Amino acid sequence: MNRRTFLSAAAFTALAASMAPAVTDRAVAAPDSAAQDRAAELLARMTAAEKEALVRCDFAAVAHLGIPALTMVDASAGLRGETGVTAFPVPVAQAATFDEALAGRIGEAIGAEGRAKGYDNALGPTIDLTRTWHFGRQAEAMGEDPVLAGRLGAALTVAIQSQYMAATVKHFAAYTQEVDRFFIDIAVSDRALHEYYQAPFRRVIARPPPPR
Repeated sequence: MNRRTFLSAAAFTALAASMAPAVTDRAVAAPDSAAQDRAAELLARMTAAEKEALVRCDFAAVAHLGIPALTMVDASAGLRGETGVTAFPVPVAQAATFDEALAGRIGEAIGAEGRAKGYDNALGPTIDLTRTWHFGRQAEAMGEDPVLAGRLGAALTVAIQSQYMAATVKHFAAYTQEVDRFFIDIAVSDRALHEYYQAPFRRVIARPPPPR
């Protein structure tokens, strides 16, 4: 994905999520083409500083352009910190089922509950690959197999977004330890990065959305 495509996707996500119908109202989602056209028009007007702010989720800096802030919630196993929602098994346990249809049902529930609570961006699914059992967040991810993590992650992503809630697939890429995570230098070969750590993310990106 090149820089312009990424920025367009960021603007489109914010706009489309804000246009999607909340569970409690009667609004109708704008056609995808309308949101994409508006995102392209906004991108053409934005300064380099505003584009940087959008990538950093500094929505206050782009509010004057009419780009709404996203309301985000951690959602690897349900909506973290919320009440009255479903607490699903941790993703590593979900992965042990090898069941894409089940992952899809979980994703639909997370998306529906998220919209009902007023969120429009789920921070999940998590498809980091487990390199060592010392990884403190391995329960949030789906094990060490890039094919399994990619297929289940794709099923979850498509299902969450079918409920008019954006899914933020994380954490790209080679995030393999929690200790000193802001300071470590991950040394990995290009081949391992491409064939292993990035592979699940490519599967998610390649999965087409369901027909409307």
